[in-house]
Amino acid sequence: MDEKIIVANVSPKSPSAEAYRVLRTNIQFANIDKTIRSIAVTSSLPGEGKSTVIVNLAATMAQNNKKVLLVDTDLRKPNLHTFFELENSKGITNVLSENIDCITVIRHTDI
Repeated sequence: MDEKIIVANVSPKSPSAEAYRVLRTNIQFANIDKTIRSIAVTSSLPGEGKSTVIVNLAATMAQNNKKVLLVDTDLRKPNLHTFFELENSKGITNVLSENIDCITVIRHTDI
């Protein structure tokens, strides 16, 4: 499996990291009247970069002192945990199917 890199964290001065900061700023100012509290990233095919985009966007938001919660809802091939080098033992399916408290599946990162 390819190594998953959070460019906004590993190389914050790179053009790619700056592009994610521009995206973050555009999202923040998309609706000035209300704070945007949730974002969904989706596409029709696998491998189009959804996970890379949302992880890097989340990192830039966290670097801007925002609290961020990523929820991997890909039930077939979840992979957000690989970006953060976390184990994938419990998640959204456990919360939904076992009726457990969502706090128990949240994993904190250094970002």
